[in-house]
Formats: sequence, structure tokens, C-alpha cells
Amino acid sequence: MTRLPAISTLALILTASAAPALAQTQVSPPPAPPPANTAPGTSGSTLSAAEREAIREEIRRQLQGEMQEKLDAAKEEMRDEVRAAVTSAGAAQEWSDEWQEVRPKLDLFEVNGYFRTRGDLFYRFDMDTGLDPSGNGIFPIDPQNTDRHTQATTNMRLRINPTLNVSEDVRLKAQVDVFDNLVWGSTPNAGFSAGTGNQRNPWNIGSDGQGPPRFGFNSITDSITAKRVWAEVRTPVGELRFGRMADDFGLGMNINDGNCLDCDHGNTVDRVLFATKIFNHVIAPSLDFVSEGPTSANPFTQFPTAQPFDRTQADDARDWILTILRRDSDDEIRKLQAAGRETFVNYGLRLAYRIQTWDAPLLAVGGSGNGNAGGGAPQEGVGTVDPASFVARRAWTLTPDVWFRLIHKKYRLEFEFVTVHGKFNVEPSELEAGPIAGEQVRELTLAQYGAVLQNELKLADDKLALGLELGYASGGNAPGFGNFPGRLDPTVPGGFTQRGDWDGPQFNCGPTACPNRTINNFRFNRDYRVDLILFREILGGVTDAIYVRPSIRYDITTGLDVNFAGVYSQAAESVTTPTQSRPLGVELDTAINYLSDDGFVMSLAYGVLFPLSGLDQLVDFTNPAAGVISAKSAQTVRLFLGVVY
Repeated sequence: MTRLPAISTLALILTASAAPALAQTQVSPPPAPPPANTAPGTSGSTLSAAEREAIREEIRRQLQGEMQEKLDAAKEEMRDEVRAAVTSAGAAQEWSDEWQEVRPKLDLFEVNGYFRTRGDLFYRFDMDTGLDPSGNGIFPIDPQNTDRHTQATTNMRLRINPTLNVSEDVRLKAQVDVFDNLVWGSTPNAGFSAGTGNQRNPWNIGSDGQGPPRFGFNSITDSITAKRVWAEVRTPVGELRFGRMADDFGLGMNINDGNCLDCDHGNTVDRVLFATKIFNHVIAPSLDFVSEGPTSANPFTQFPTAQPFDRTQADDARDWILTILRRDSDDEIRKLQAAGRETFVNYGLRLAYRIQTWDAPLLAVGGSGNGNAGGGAPQEGVGTVDPASFVARRAWTLTPDVWFRLIHKKYRLEFEFVTVHGKFNVEPSELEAGPIAGEQVRELTLAQYGAVLQNELKLADDKLALGLELGYASGGNAPGFGNFPGRLDPTVPGGFTQRGDWDGPQFNCGPTACPNRTINNFRFNRDYRVDLILFREILGGVTDAIYVRPSIRYDITTGLDVNFAGVYSQAAESVTTPTQSRPLGVELDTAINYLSDDGFVMSLAYGVLFPLSGLDQLVDFTNPAAGVISAKSAQTVRLFLGVVY
């Protein structure tokens, strides 16, 4: 995206300098024999002034034409990238050429990113279904007036992605967010935002402006958040990457870097990776440091170490990953299509194996999980870790992720399939506030499946795009969807879900019995957007669901397009919903997007959800036959304003 200003400047410089340079040059054709009728003593004359001017004009026209073609190509590439990022309703996540061996530019310092402002209006997102047995609603309601259905908010973020090119082969990269999703008006210089009180402006109505967000004072985050820092080193046989970096694969339905303009999450990993190319296939083994457990960085001790260290390797969790990939970049596809190639076949496999033997959870039996038994300070200079705070996790998971893409002329077929299998131990007290008498360690089993199939056909000189997407996320044999397994039902021993709960644990292993020890619900990455309302906002992601999403996009003019999409969804398992009925709803979404040549982005979207029987709630949780509360329609309006640089 940063190439556009450079190309524009180059075009202007070359166009301006072409005329004087050509004016000083005598352009003469190769010598030719004099005509037969030339009089003795004469020779062929040079070009006339008009002919020389015509040649100069032709060269100038050709030069301007070539530069304009390059400029238009760069603009179109930028529009394609931003269009995919802005289109919130199910746009495929763009591959970031994660292991392409491309030399960095010679510029010492580069920076790109974006600034965005998003305004949202939510109408009746709770669908008037009331509270479930655990006391939770399907969506947070207005705390001042529970009958008020409209909620509106505006937030912003400045993302900075700097690159320091140490040399042609070594570079440092980072990602920093300023005011990360800061809600406008959330840090007034008055009232509650002043922490212990504001004597000058004790009431919010008297605020004289906004204060900077400070964690623990007026915000849950700081003004500036450094999210990623890593290094890339090119060697003769491949590329080495190490540090805290983004992770991404395939369509992004499982692993997603969250780099799109409208993304909010993203996978970030502590990783060391080496990638090389063999017969046009990227081979990339990597090691991820998932969790280290207690470290020596302890605020209670009087003897802090200069370099904090991991206290024990027994509780470490690791990901061993092998990625094999054959993928053409978007630039390569465009160039090869222009050269006449019609078919592209790409594919990849990401195989991840995770292990952990012991764990120190926050609420494990006998300790707080941070090495301080009972929550007290450790012994000075020793910092003894309480063995009772550890749980024999004995965990392993195997996650194969398969991706395939076929492009033939104007048709694209893309598919991703993921499955998660494994086992791990839990203690029932880990989800409670203390130990449970007579509890036993339980072994849980993971068996989860997720898949996405995308079809797209471009017509009318690529101005019209017709799409059809199918998605599946396996469900579990427990009430609730399972996007938030830590949400407990206080009315049930152990906090496990009962019929009527919208969400919660997808297993049931109490202190003395374990009737359901398998977790089957697969969760899509939250930055893989399917719609505007149901999965994105109300349920918090795709899980335990099947959906069908036809869509249409039309480019009205350069930089301006309109999108329409419809989503039908249903639960994968009938036990999930309060009514034990699978149909969830039909959602209609539309958006109009604008992208200027200089990086200004604007998008206005509207969505309406028509809930079906699966989103109804029970009138009496103890007597399902007593009837249901019919869910009512929900609507949203979204305005996106941004600048990409």
C-alpha cells in the first residue's frame, strides 16, 4: 500500500523532465542513400522542426502512457487489498506472503498502517429473550433501562507497522496500536474516570475534555500498546524469523493474523521459525512458546533478578508446527494472468502438535497458581513455588489444517478444513473459587471439526462478483454454544450448563461424576467475519453452527462498490439451543464501500437479523413445555472511516 505515493511522484518527475531532455537532443534517422533524382552537389536534408517535434511528442506520449499504466495498476492493487479488508461480511482474509523470500527495500526505515474510526448502532441485540438460567442475557442490555433497545458507540485505533531495514538481509518489524479500540468519550476529565474522585469536576457533565487512557486509573488498557516485535534474517538457504509475531494460514478461519482494517483480535505468537523453498513449496518448521507458567518476575521479592526467567520447565506448553505451502501471491497471479495463464492451483498443510505436562492455573487446588501458596508472599531470596498449586495436565493436541485454492479464469474455489484431537486433565475446582471436597482429576477428550468452502465468479469485466460460502463448525453434546467455556452457571454444581443457557462449558465433569468428558465444539477465529450481527456480535464467533452465505458485489465506478449478502444459519447440534430447535436465523447485510486514490476509506453498512426458533428462549426453565419467548429481529448500522498509509 505504500507504493502508490512513490509511483505518483515518479510519474510526475519523469513527465516533467521528459520535454526539456528531449528538446536538447537531436533525433536523426539513420543515413539513407540520396534519392536518384538529387541534383549534383546536394545531399539529403535533416528533419524539419515539425518532424522533430512530432517525434518528441510521440516519445512523451508513450512515456506518459507507460507510467499511467503502472500507476493505475498500483491503485487497483491497493483497492483490492483494502476492499478485502474493509468488507466486513465474510471477506476472505488476505495472505500476507508470510514466507515469501523477498528482499527488503533499501530504505532504512519504513512505516505503514492505518487509522480507523468506527461508529455502531445496535438495535435489540438481546432480541427480547430475557435472561438464561445462569442470569446472563444473550447480549448485554442497557443497565439503566432494560426496556431500552438502542445502543450506540464510536471507537478508534491508530495502527503503526514500522520496519527497520538493518541491511538487505536483516530487518526488524513491529506492530504498535495507539488508542486501541478506544471508545469516544470514555475517559472524561471528571467523575468516575478520575479514579478516587475529581474535586474540580466531580460530575461528568462538567468535564473539560478527555484524559489519556491509563491502565488502572481510567481505563483497562494504556494509550499505547506494543503488540508484536520480531526479526527477519535472510540466509542463502532460507529465512529465519524470531520474536513475537503474527500467525496466519489459509482463509483465516482457524489461524488469523487480524491485520485487516476491521479486525479486532488476531493470533500473536512467541515463535522461532525457519522457512525455505523447495520446488516452489515453502517448508517452514517452527516452535511456539505457548505458556511458561510462573517466572522470577515477582513484585514481592526484594531481590529481583536482572533477567527474569522461567521457574520450571515442567509446566511449559509448546507448539511444534510444520507448514508446507504452495501459494502464488496476488501480484504473481495478476502478472501471469496478463501473460495468458488461466489456471492456478495452490494448497497447504499446517500441522501443529501441542504438549504440556504440568500446569499452574490461577485457581488450582492448594494455591493461587502463581507460586504463592494461599496468595501470600514467597520467601525472600528463595521464592519457593508451592507444588500443590500445580495440576498434572498431561495434555496433547494434534491440529491438522488443510487449505486448497483453485483459480480458473474468472472463477475461484477455496477450501479449508481443520480438525483438533487431543486429551488433557482438569480438576473441577479450576473453574470454582476454591477446592471441592472429594474431587478427582478428570481426563477430557477433544474431537472438533471446522470447514469453509468459498466460491466466487467474476463477470462484466470483473465489476460483478457472485459468491457462495458454506461453513461448518462442529458442536458439543451440552447446552449452550461454547464460545465462552469459562462462563459458569451458578445454579448448577460445578457451573456446568443446563437447558436454556446460551453459553458455558461444553463438558460436564463434576466432583464425583463425569457424564460428558468430550469437548466437540470447534470455534472459528473471531476475526473471520461471516455477518454483521449474529456471529460477529451476539454469539461472539462461529461455533456449533452450519451456515450458507450467498453474496454479490458490484463495482459502481473506480473505488466505489456495493455489497449484498444473505446468511442462513442453524445449530450443528439441537441440544445447543434452549428450544432444542436447530434453525437460528436469516440475516441480510448490505454495505457500500469507497476507497480514494490517496488511501481514504469509507464504508456504510446495514444489517437485519430475523431470528428463527433456535434463538427463542424458554418461559420456564424447569418446564420446557410451558412455552417460549419468541426472539425479535435485531438491526445494526455501521459507519467506518479510515486512512490507510
